[in-house]
Amino acid sequence: MSNGRRFQRAPLLIEFGPEDGDLDGFWVKVARLSVGDLREIVALADGMVEGSKEDIGLLADKLDSALIDWNWDDPRTGEPVDARSPGAVDTLDADVMMAVVDRLQAAVQGVPDDLGKGSEPTPGSRANGTSPAPIPVTGSPGLSAALASLPTHNAGSES
Repeated sequence: MSNGRRFQRAPLLIEFGPEDGDLDGFWVKVARLSVGDLREIVALADGMVEGSKEDIGLLADKLDSALIDWNWDDPRTGEPVDARSPGAVDTLDADVMMAVVDRLQAAVQGVPDDLGKGSEPTPGSRANGTSPAPIPVTGSPGLSAALASLPTHNAGSES
């Protein structure tokens, strides 16, 4: 029984620092991904090697729907771009979009091993009354490689 209590995780805050060159200071707040969205983004990002227009468009649409806020200014006009406006992702440089997608994938990989095991709240968690800390994501292997290393389960087969 839920006792009327609901749960929703805080959005992800992705921040770029000095190690990211000209992206230093850029930040993006995005909604957390469902498993279905994650599968689509991973498949689309992997398809970017071939670079089909359809894959690029679908990936941009997925990212666009997850955007909550950011500090991006349109490079053509110098004006701030509202992250919630339709097509906001289209104002990003292609390499910036892929950097955000890479960080988003790496952030999903960064879920603590003890999540849901009754551990004490960590600094920056909602449980101790503070805002979630930004997720540091540097030098992580691609999510595709991590997912590929997981065992698969085929319906009807015996383990």
